[in-house]
Amino acid sequence: MSERLGWVNFSRPRDDWYYLSPADRERLLDTWQQIHAAAEAAGAQRFGVYEVRASTRWARLAVWEFPDLRVLTGMVDALSDAEYYRYFAEENAFGREIDDPFANYMIAADQTASLLEDQGGAYLGD
Repeated sequence: MSERLGWVNFSRPRDDWYYLSPADRERLLDTWQQIHAAAEAAGAQRFGVYEVRASTRWARLAVWEFPDLRVLTGMVDALSDAEYYRYFAEENAFGREIDDPFANYMIAADQTASLLEDQGGAYLGD
């Protein structure tokens, strides 16, 4: 059974990117776009790429969803082989899709509450 994964990707160019010739930049961009297209053909969805330089240290934010970890790591590995990480820095977060975004928080809170009750403690606001 495969689990869908969300992936948030922050990126910015490294200094070396600006010193490439226009032809080299175009060649690399074409290669990276083909890698992204292959991931999409394998079931990944790119929901959008956003300019975020005014609100963070990164230049771009991309939001993706992948059908499974194999497709995500395949894209990342292919980008690495194609020198993407030589020219762009990234920070990423990924996680599995969940139906109830607050369920884990409620479980943790319930466990904390039961510990407080066992120890005769009080809740915040009491």
